[in-house]
Amino acid sequence: TQESYRDAYGRMLTADRQFARNTVNQLWKEMFGVGLVEPLNGFDLSKLDTQPSNPQLLEDLTTELIRNGFNLRGILRTMAVSSAYQLSSTYTPGAWNETWTPYFARHYPHRLPAEMMLDAVAKATNVPLAITVQGIGTVTRAMLLPDPLESRRSGSGIWLDEFGRGDRDATARTSDTSISQALSLMNNTIVTSRVKRSKADSTLNKVLAGTTDPGTIVDQLYLATLSRKPTSGERTQAINYLTSGTLANKAEDLQFVLLNELEFLFD
Repeated sequence: TQESYRDAYGRMLTADRQFARNTVNQLWKEMFGVGLVEPLNGFDLSKLDTQPSNPQLLEDLTTELIRNGFNLRGILRTMAVSSAYQLSSTYTPGAWNETWTPYFARHYPHRLPAEMMLDAVAKATNVPLAITVQGIGTVTRAMLLPDPLESRRSGSGIWLDEFGRGDRDATARTSDTSISQALSLMNNTIVTSRVKRSKADSTLNKVLAGTTDPGTIVDQLYLATLSRKPTSGERTQAINYLTSGTLANKAEDLQFVLLNELEFLFD
C-alpha cells in the first residue's frame, strides 16, 4: 500500500535523532525552567559534547524517548521522579552562586503556563470550568482546549490571553508577568466567584461544612491552595485573622489571599 504523506513525514522526522534530542530539551525546560541546551533553538550539532550543560544526561534521555516510542508521558515521568526535580528552590548548603544554574543544584521556580494557571484556580477552589468549544461541547479543563484561539472573547479566553498563552502563529507563548495578570487574580470573577461558601461543593463550602475550628480551616485551605501546610507563623497569623470577625467571610478572604500569593503562580 502507498504510504500517506503524513506517515512518511512522521517516519522521516522521528528517524533523525536530533528530533528526539530537541524534544527532550524542550520538555526539560518546561519542567525545570532552564534547558540542557540554551537557547532552545541554538543547538550546534558539532558541539554536542560541550554545548549541553550535561551532555550524557541529554543523550540518555534522548535514547529513552526513542526506545519508548516517543512516549511523552513516560519521559515526563522520568524527569518528575528524578532527584533534580525533587530539590527545594532554596539552596541550604550555603550562599547560591549564579554560575551553578546550568547544573540544577536547586529547583528553579517558573510561572505556570496560562492554561495550567486557570486549571489550578479551578482545582484549588473545587469549582470546575465549563468552556464551550464549537464541535466538541463543554470542556472542563483549559489544558484540554484543542486550539489556543478557542474562546478568545469569553472570560476564560481573556484570562488565558492575559497570562500569555499565545496562538502558535503570530503571538509566541510567554511566561512574562504583567499588571493585567495581578488585576485578574484580584478582581476577575474566575477567582472571586469561586472563593465563596455559597458556591455549592466549593472548597470553602466543604471546609466550613466540616469544621468551625480555625486551625483546621487554615490547614485545609493551605493544603487545597498551596499544596502544603502553613508554617507556624503563617498558621498563627491566619488563625488570628479568622477569629477577628465572621468566620465564613474571613475564610473566603484567606483563600483569596492564598490564590494571590506568588507561590501559587509558580512551580
